[in-house]
Amino acid sequence: MKDVVRCAQQHPVLYSDDLDETVAFYTETLGFDLGFRMETIVGLNFDQVSIHVAKGPPNPAGGQVYFVVSDVDAFFGSLDLPNESLLQAPSDQPYGMRDFAVRDNSGYRLSFGTHMADFGPPVDIQRSSFDGRLETRLLAVLQDLAAHKKMSLTELLEEIVLHSFEPLPDGGTASPHSEADLRTIEELKTKHGIDYGAHEAYRFREPE
Repeated sequence: MKDVVRCAQQHPVLYSDDLDETVAFYTETLGFDLGFRMETIVGLNFDQVSIHVAKGPPNPAGGQVYFVVSDVDAFFGSLDLPNESLLQAPSDQPYGMRDFAVRDNSGYRLSFGTHMADFGPPVDIQRSSFDGRLETRLLAVLQDLAAHKKMSLTELLEEIVLHSFEPLPDGGTASPHSEADLRTIEELKTKHGIDYGAHEAYRFREPE
């Protein structure tokens, strides 16, 4: 295309014969926000993504909606799903996603998934030892965070460094931490008494 047109969002449209029941399912069961409501269509928001549900005969065999989320297990754990709504519990898939699936009140399949970090062929490397030192409280947080993420301290440091090397299209760099990880980090910083931020690192000084 000579002139590139970018699409910021997509709004799948599903059909339901009971919009009141649909709004209740999405807002009360899945935690969506009601974006707008008209006589024949509603907009339902999930973070920065939204779907529309229009008044009409449902056709659940016609497709499904797949949502990519930052932490599928944390999201699943926050829900109180009726047994009849759960189609598939969180599980690793051969296409590189860990996901779960539910059926909404009209029978549509909704899947929620997170990209699996370890998906793909192994990468052969060599590791080298180095003589390094870290601020004591910071090291304590990293050790606890590695245990929380079921990683070694070496794997965690490699993950953090490699993500910091990747620029984002709109500026800044990528982060390996999900929203749930960041909440855990804040708890660990409080636990270990970290009262400084990133910029204070330039002024670290060890007593002689």
